[in-house]
Amino acid sequence: MAEGTRFGITRRRLLIGGGAGVGLAVAWAVWPRHYVHNLSAAEGESIFNAFLKIGEDGHISVVVPQAEMGQGVWTALPQALADELGADWRTVGVEPAPINPLYTNDFIFTENAEGRLPSFLGGVGRWGAREYAVRNALMMTGGSTSIRGFEQRFREAGAAARAALCMAAADRWDVEWDQCETADGFVTHGDRRLRFGDLAVEAAAKEPPSEIALFDPARRPITGQSMPRIDLPSKVDGSARYAGDVRLPGMVFASTKQAPTRQHRLKAVNRAAANNVFGVMTIFENPRFVACVGTNWWAANQGVEALAAEWESDADPVDDASIDAALEAALDGDGGERIFEQGNLEE
Repeated sequence: MAEGTRFGITRRRLLIGGGAGVGLAVAWAVWPRHYVHNLSAAEGESIFNAFLKIGEDGHISVVVPQAEMGQGVWTALPQALADELGADWRTVGVEPAPINPLYTNDFIFTENAEGRLPSFLGGVGRWGAREYAVRNALMMTGGSTSIRGFEQRFREAGAAARAALCMAAADRWDVEWDQCETADGFVTHGDRRLRFGDLAVEAAAKEPPSEIALFDPARRPITGQSMPRIDLPSKVDGSARYAGDVRLPGMVFASTKQAPTRQHRLKAVNRAAANNVFGVMTIFENPRFVACVGTNWWAANQGVEALAAEWESDADPVDDASIDAALEAALDGDGGERIFEQGNLEE
């Protein structure tokens, strides 16, 4: 290339080199998205936002995307919302969120991106991690991120609904909405008060202000308190519905068995034995796993066991003996490297 010539991007180069398609793909990837909730309302319920529904009978249904695994998140996050809403805790219930980008745990991805991506990417790396998570609706529970990643969202959802309820009450009383307050499931203005349930339909149609002040921590009687756990009664009496409880028309069941290590691949299976199991419908073979699909769980599980999958690997097998040998060799050798040091070990 002659001196002084600039290798610019021209329309012709884009078209010849496929750059136009790449440019369109990049533009589509970074194009802003707007998401709406996909909640369903029961009879008499009004949907306020992606995290809240209120019934005409006054019940508060808080929609939680994080899995309750004993850590108490199905109680802690509703506490945050209920405080900002001014709800009566006795009327608060919870339901799992449907799959939707609005419920993405983007916090866990941006937090991990900060420690893994090159520092020169800065905010771009965090933005990219968040967008990838949101656009793929990656709803995850882990890393102690439920409260850190969702508390603010739940507070804002409660505050927005509070404003909408106050606006609906203010219309009835012919007063300014910000002169109204909420507490214990009521909207109040002086001596006047109305139940949330009486205002739910009107309030759900209101557009709350874009900015709403959250309550001062001193006005949060529910957050941080030892409240009755919302999820426990149904788990105790057996009415809680787990994935394993779901039954749908024509539903089939699958059971799998995977290779013992990444180095192993499938060598052989006993298809005849699996097909002899009553209820087995289909057998799947993959280099890394085998699976049986059956009319019920028992058939699928018995079928995959009957396959008696055999695995092979070019590498030495990993077992207790090989692990012990590797540890002993490492401890006896001189190839160790200290990665952290604090204090004086000898002392």
